[in-house]
Amino acid sequence: MARYVPNTAASGLIKKSASGHVEDIADQVAEDARRLAPVETGELRSSIVVTSDGGDTITIEARTDYAAFIELGTSKMDAQPFLRPALYRTRGV
Repeated sequence: MARYVPNTAASGLIKKSASGHVEDIADQVAEDARRLAPVETGELRSSIVVTSDGGDTITIEARTDYAAFIELGTSKMDAQPFLRPALYRTRGV
């Protein structure tokens, strides 16, 4: 009975290539979110970053204390989403 043994060098190259593509897409989403973010002082826009854990997780986040209030709104303020629309625009890539 023959058994398939994956070529670890080739699978490593495929994973690295896919990872690079995902990072490129994450950078595109972050750039789009920066364009969509409302600007009063520019702090929100400049706080949008892409981070990777070095594995399979890439995070796009706005690192201000008030980013969630802008994105989701409050009882006294309408939402001004910028992260979700940026992600939705890129979903077809």
